[in-house]
Amino acid sequence: MARVFSARDTKLDRPVAVKIYRAPTTDEIEAVRQEREIAVLASMSHPHVIAVLDAGWVERGSTRYRFVVMELARGTNLADRIEVRRGKTPRVRESLVVAAHIASALAFVHERGVVHRDIKPENIVVSDSTAPSRPLIAKLIDFGVAQSAGEKSVTQTSRIMGTAAYIAPEQVSGTGAVAASDVYALGLVLLETLTGVREFRGTLLESALARLSRDPEVPTTLPADVREIIIAMTARDAADRPSAREIAPRLRAAAAAIRGRHVALGASAEVTADASARASEGGVELAPSRELGAGSDPDSTKPEKADAIVRTSSSWSERLQPWRRTLRQVV
Repeated sequence: MARVFSARDTKLDRPVAVKIYRAPTTDEIEAVRQEREIAVLASMSHPHVIAVLDAGWVERGSTRYRFVVMELARGTNLADRIEVRRGKTPRVRESLVVAAHIASALAFVHERGVVHRDIKPENIVVSDSTAPSRPLIAKLIDFGVAQSAGEKSVTQTSRIMGTAAYIAPEQVSGTGAVAASDVYALGLVLLETLTGVREFRGTLLESALARLSRDPEVPTTLPADVREIIIAMTARDAADRPSAREIAPRLRAAAAAIRGRHVALGASAEVTADASARASEGGVELAPSRELGAGSDPDSTKPEKADAIVRTSSSWSERLQPWRRTLRQVV
């Protein structure tokens, strides 16, 4: 668990996000998890993965807390966007573009031997603008439970990592998460953005076990190519799912194909195909926003514009110096 702050790098004059982990580094398991997340993010450089800029420690009395400085991904998390549009005509092309961005990020991550293990709407930040001058862009955040292939787990062996509504059948059955598990979760996220309804609802146990007895219900009103993609991504057998590298271009093609074609779920409200194409890979300017996705920390709050500057203690790490005068808690 962590708290996220907005800040400004006074040396390079740029906005940044500072994540300070709440658990002290004296907690051995939590300390390993913190170091793992920082190491994973620091090794990644991709337009659709949140970038790490710095890391260090915050000292409060005799207790040290880990912090990491990241790029400030402007926008709202996908969960909020789904909630706002619930009951309204879905933006099919926009949903496909977002899924293509995250699939591209997962392909990059998987090819480096890392499984995210917690793909869900709350861990995807999407820019607010769909104007051609500032195309939509999605970024994958929160690698707190990510794991490298062959790496020993720091959690109890009987504990399922991830969020019940989005975990794959193999995770429920105890086999564990693999790269295909992230693809399955992304398929459920895409389905939810298109329908406005979480596919596997109910209690924690009901949600987890439901996918062992049935496949997701994909509306027949969706374009045939979109239905095929979602069905392939959510196949019960992990071996039957396409890789993230295979699915990304299919999602981009499906998004581009919607242009000029009537879509029962509402093509008229979509972003243009030209904007989608420009947003498909890196080098895209992010749209300004008042919020930043809070990630998967259950007690974190949504970052908004801070009303006041938080005064930092003189005992804080010198590594925070570039941000210390402008560090603002996100409340």
